[in-house]
Amino acid sequence: MDHLNNYMEMSSNGRSDSYSVVRGPYIVSDNPVYISANDEVSFNYKAKAGGDAYDILGYLINVDTGEFTELINETGTTADWTEKKVTVPSDGQYKFAFISGSFDQSGGTVLGATMYVDDIKINRQIPFDITDSVISQVVKKFAITTEAGAPLSPSGEVFLTGIAGGDQLIDRRVDVKSRDTKYLLNSFNEKYPDLSVFDDITELGSGSKIEFNSATEVLSVSLSDTVGFSVGEQIALTGDFQQYSEFLNGAKFSIMSIDHETGLIKIDTTDLSFPESSFELTWGAAPGSDFKKGYILSEPSKQIEAFFENHDNKFHASKIIVREIGSAAKNNFTNDYIVENFGRDIFSFGAGLLQPNADVDTLKRLGLDTPSVETVWVDEKNPPVRISYDAVNQRFEFGVNQTAIGPGTDSNFRAFKIFGAGDARGTNNLGIPAAEGAETVPISSTGVFKAEPFVADGQEIQLDAKRYGVNVTYNRDIQSFTFSSGTTGEAVRAKGAIGVEVDQSASNIQVGRYSLDPETGAVLNGTFDTGTRSLGTGNNGLMGVGINKTEVSFTPGRGLKSEPAQVTSASAPGRLNEIFAISSVSGENLFNVSVNGINGIIEVPSGNYVGTTLATALQTRINQMSDGNTGAVVGGVTVRYQPESNNFVFTTATTGPQSTIKVKGAAKFGMDDIPLGVGSVPEIVNLIQATNPSGVPLYVNPDGEVVETPPENLVEDYYPVYIDEGELTFDKTGQIISPINRVHYEHQGDGLAIDLNVDYSASTQLSQPFVVNGLYQDGFTSGRLTGLDIDSTGVLRANYTNGENKPLGKIVLANFNNQNGLKQIGNATFVATAVSGEPRFGEAGAEGFGSIRGGSLERSNVDITEELVNLITAQRNFQAASKAIETVNMTTQAILQMRSS
Repeated sequence: MDHLNNYMEMSSNGRSDSYSVVRGPYIVSDNPVYISANDEVSFNYKAKAGGDAYDILGYLINVDTGEFTELINETGTTADWTEKKVTVPSDGQYKFAFISGSFDQSGGTVLGATMYVDDIKINRQIPFDITDSVISQVVKKFAITTEAGAPLSPSGEVFLTGIAGGDQLIDRRVDVKSRDTKYLLNSFNEKYPDLSVFDDITELGSGSKIEFNSATEVLSVSLSDTVGFSVGEQIALTGDFQQYSEFLNGAKFSIMSIDHETGLIKIDTTDLSFPESSFELTWGAAPGSDFKKGYILSEPSKQIEAFFENHDNKFHASKIIVREIGSAAKNNFTNDYIVENFGRDIFSFGAGLLQPNADVDTLKRLGLDTPSVETVWVDEKNPPVRISYDAVNQRFEFGVNQTAIGPGTDSNFRAFKIFGAGDARGTNNLGIPAAEGAETVPISSTGVFKAEPFVADGQEIQLDAKRYGVNVTYNRDIQSFTFSSGTTGEAVRAKGAIGVEVDQSASNIQVGRYSLDPETGAVLNGTFDTGTRSLGTGNNGLMGVGINKTEVSFTPGRGLKSEPAQVTSASAPGRLNEIFAISSVSGENLFNVSVNGINGIIEVPSGNYVGTTLATALQTRINQMSDGNTGAVVGGVTVRYQPESNNFVFTTATTGPQSTIKVKGAAKFGMDDIPLGVGSVPEIVNLIQATNPSGVPLYVNPDGEVVETPPENLVEDYYPVYIDEGELTFDKTGQIISPINRVHYEHQGDGLAIDLNVDYSASTQLSQPFVVNGLYQDGFTSGRLTGLDIDSTGVLRANYTNGENKPLGKIVLANFNNQNGLKQIGNATFVATAVSGEPRFGEAGAEGFGSIRGGSLERSNVDITEELVNLITAQRNFQAASKAIETVNMTTQAILQMRSS
């Protein structure tokens, strides 16, 4: 292919026997093309001989039948560009084939030729026939213009005269409407509001009829003139239909077929929700007619669209948006320019309402009586500004899609700013700054504006009715839901069990549903009885709960109530019941918190605090921590400052071993080393009553005797622990469990005339006959150093064989205003200069300073050049060794071959 001149060239040269013909090269099209019978194929060609003469061929190959149609068969010495035309004999899929060849006309055995092909065309022989549909399409291409300030005519006349095509002669007058007029349709089908804009409208007048055939599921609309409609076009019906309005009014359809002779449009309703019975509606002007006003809206506008603002999230929005789209939106004039030059807005809404429902569809009700027109750069349905919530840092983040309004687009914006109200003088309660303090962010794929952390300070609902830790699971095997309260415990009176100082209420959970109106969804009966398993008087079949559900099972709580997770900070170095300042410079206003697996970085505003106000600030921000993936919110955590011990107590609202809390803060608040807090559930032990060898239960009577008959004065709900006679019980540490009280021994005969009371409370299970019960160690045995560790905060710790882990010191980090200004003096060592500024010292992990990775190397003892040389040397040595091994191997093979021969 000659891409410079855009034609195809095939050349050959060589030698052969005298007076011979050599074919080649050749070319065949990759894909076939459909050509109808009597279509004309044309192409331009030229040829020249490189030796004596050229011999060129061209064919059309029918890929279905294998038949050939000759395009060219020519021999000569030279031919300039010539057009060739061939009529195709039959319909089919065809490929083009061209062959360049040489002919040794003089017998000199020298060959060579070149063939050029260009501008292949298929001229289709389509019958010339102008129908009403064609005329309607022609009319749609007319544009109506007017002088500045002159009124726009709503319609006009176009005469098509003397258009001849074969035996056809068209002499027709057609009406055209101004393309300036658009039609806004407000519909509410299947409880879904929708706005649509159409370019054309056709009124259903005298003789019009709408008929639905349920057997064929075809909707037919008859009207006086079907000019302007086409098969496959989308249309909409609207009118004051007295019946079946819910199926017709505002509904959109696709035309299945058109009969221009009878004026009948048919629509397939197979996939639509139409009634099961047939119906017929007839136009009439008299009262009681099926409909007096009916319209077909056609030609969905490609220049204008309308929608409810924020319609994806709610349908009760108070604004209707009408805007230009497509090529109509790509102009360089504003609404102010149009008003100045033409005395009108780009959009204006006339009083010509169709009013199928006059009580609803009015300009005033739709808010179109006083519209405001603005020129905007953004697409409200797909806005370029993206807003996300950073759950970890509790702040909003803003980004801009650079492909929508960034550099290189029509708007060509290069930066953006996010700020609050125009009269704002500071950061608002959403963390958005005022205009004068707003940061300018370049528009790019990585450009993000991060607002300040904020607190959701709205009033909470039902503070006394809040519950935490409820868990809902679904068992797919038995297809049922399980609701757990997240707490444990049965009703226990005060002092009724160890650790119960006040009355303990039983753990409980109840699930139900209000009785709802099936039409409106309103609550019919809002009462409920806490004494039943179900709340409310309604039912929920999906969840399997409700007043009529009889197969609900309930497992009551047992034992003592579960405890929440709680952590207590160390005592702060300074008194926090006095005013102190918190600054963001050193990062002391940042707190890392994790509650039940939900992590967050809490940032309290810089300023003056006391212990109680800091606790309140932390509690508020901890309780709005959320999981960015699941949306779960913490909630219910309490933070309390204890003046007497000068520390903080963090307590979760949830209880049990799944409840956890971890807090990490500055050392000045005693929060630099707080252990993990885990909730707990009191352990329940089922005691087994002692029996004799025959299995009869044993009891202890008031005299301390073991009997098989229950004593008459047996106390209910109290069962003494029975231990085998003569048995002492110890725990895992060797401390005695029972008996704790003194054991009385009476004399059994004359040999021992005294009674003994033996106290076993100081006994242990240790193997020595005499032991020291106070097994407390306040130091360490001698040990030797086994290693040094450096943690991420820079603390250097020494590890010893006796288990002691002793902090030796802390590594201090330095930062500079301009790190690039440091001077390197070798071995990864730098010194400060006037350009770098004075060093600022701080701790690892503080704001403005990095972290330390223990066990990692950072060029401190590595010479890159030396290591590279060593690597090259090792590689060379390896290659040399490989060559030596290869030589030895070849020598060994040669010796073996000599011995075998």
